[in-house]
Amino acid sequence: PSGSTAHQALASYVESVAADPWNERWPLVLQDVRPARYGEGWALVDLEGDALELLPGIDPWKLLAVSAGDPITVAGEWNRAGFRPMTCWHADRPVLL
Repeated sequence: PSGSTAHQALASYVESVAADPWNERWPLVLQDVRPARYGEGWALVDLEGDALELLPGIDPWKLLAVSAGDPITVAGEWNRAGFRPMTCWHADRPVLL
C-alpha cells in the first residue's frame, strides 16, 4: 500500500488533534522508512531523513529483520509518546509485528 512521509504523517496527526483535542491515537501508514537508532531508542526514518520515534519499549528486531535495511512500508498507531508499528510489507505481503 502507499503511505506518507514522516512529515505528512505528523501533519495529519496535528490536523486530527486540532479537530478533536481528545484524540489520543492516530493510524498511520509510512512509506519508504527504515528502522534506525534514535538517541537511546529507535525511529522510522524516511527517505528525506525525517523520523518518527518508536514508542519506548517497542522491540525493533522483527522490523529490522524484515526490512534488512531496505525502505519498507509500515502501518501502526501514533500517539504523543511515539509510533507503535503493527504491520509492515515485504514483497507485497503483510507481516504482523
